[in-house]
Amino acid sequence: MHARMAGVTGERGAEGASPAVADKPSQTGRFVRVAVALAGATAAACFWLGLLGADLPLSARHCLGVASLAVGLWGSELIPLPLTAVLAMLLLFVSGAVPKLEQAFTGFASPVLFFLLGSFGLGVAGEKTGLVDRLAAWLLARSRGSGYRLLADLLLSLPLQALLVPSAMSRNTVLVPVYDRVLARVGRPPRLGAALMLTLGVLGPLASTALLSGGTSPVAAAQAIGGFTWVSWFVAMAPPYYVLLAVTGVALWFLYRPEASVEVAASNGGEPSGGLSGAEWRVAAVAIATSLLWMLDQFTHWPPAVPAMLALLALCLPRWGVMSWGLFARQAPWATCFVLAGAVSLADALSRAGAATWVAKGLFAWFPGATDPALAALAVYAVTCLIALAVPNRAAAITLVIPLAAAYAAAGVLSTAAAGLVVLIAVDVETVYPAQTAANLIAYDRGYFSAGALVRFNLVTLLAGALVIVFVALPWWRLVGLP
Repeated sequence: MHARMAGVTGERGAEGASPAVADKPSQTGRFVRVAVALAGATAAACFWLGLLGADLPLSARHCLGVASLAVGLWGSELIPLPLTAVLAMLLLFVSGAVPKLEQAFTGFASPVLFFLLGSFGLGVAGEKTGLVDRLAAWLLARSRGSGYRLLADLLLSLPLQALLVPSAMSRNTVLVPVYDRVLARVGRPPRLGAALMLTLGVLGPLASTALLSGGTSPVAAAQAIGGFTWVSWFVAMAPPYYVLLAVTGVALWFLYRPEASVEVAASNGGEPSGGLSGAEWRVAAVAIATSLLWMLDQFTHWPPAVPAMLALLALCLPRWGVMSWGLFARQAPWATCFVLAGAVSLADALSRAGAATWVAKGLFAWFPGATDPALAALAVYAVTCLIALAVPNRAAAITLVIPLAAAYAAAGVLSTAAAGLVVLIAVDVETVYPAQTAANLIAYDRGYFSAGALVRFNLVTLLAGALVIVFVALPWWRLVGLP
């Protein structure tokens, strides 16, 4: 059986981890991690003691304290990510941030978890039937031993991937095991491994947002702004997002300088040969049907979790299915589910208590009304990045900040629609710690890049986002007549 996912447990030296990540952290790295955790704990203590947010209700201050502590621990990785999530949910109730225990654990009722589990079933089924090995062998054949070509093919295919499978999380549940198998066949080169997994985890979601059907982030933004159709959304968002993909892709290439050539290990004979087997055809059929249902959601009105769970059901059915429930349960990403549940619970508590709104209003008050659209857009961008750091749920952050950004823009020279789209870009380009997005958690789970590497690359994406807003998005939106 293939090597199972280690889970985001903090055991980064497990099988499948790249040598770069598995290495013992440097003294500087330890210092930074401890400093991040202490910063989160200090902010938490200030909120709990009333030194910050003294005008807030007690529950709101406690929410902000728990969120500060959780973000510090997630960013530092001093304890495993799932344990931080459990601690955060318990503290929400114990501290009085939420009145009922079920509210502290509301993240476990999130459709995102079921969407993740259903989509992950496709990846497990693909591994069991050999379809993953077949796809890995095809990618290796295309690369002809070139690490450059492997990365270039992935980067250039991102827009097409998003068109075929709009959700980045769904794509990663299938593609991450495939690329993990590819990297295993070429000896897990550390720079190439980090570049490929960061592409899937950080850049993949950017390709999705160019499409209105690309996931919860564009849908939440379109609903909050109003007035968009699928076509008008694509016209407004595709150029800035594709430029953003190009800039960040080039930056990733030079940041990691992937190995130019890789030696493909000889096959152990376990790879499928000839035509697709019956089991492989069934997995392929379920995957295609699931993708079609995702794309037809405007007609079915089904949330993405429904097709994903139907796929899992079909793949586990006796006789027709290709795997048992026991096999799926042994390999399912339960650790990732705990982290996501913690993030969703925190975001929900912050919104319910009014804590996130208080933070957003306070931050916007720092910026007087700008007379230049670019300066106003950068103010919205900066505030949104800070809010997204504290609210580890993209849809929640977007829904919260867009009305406040629109009110800020209405008093200046930036259109309210442009302000809302700037909020979306800011939320999309920020992935400072692994728990911020499910798509990134799936890629991070394989151990090819560390939390520190994620922060370093995120500094690049944040700078690229600001530049694209000023020099591409704003001029383009004026040209197409964005209201």
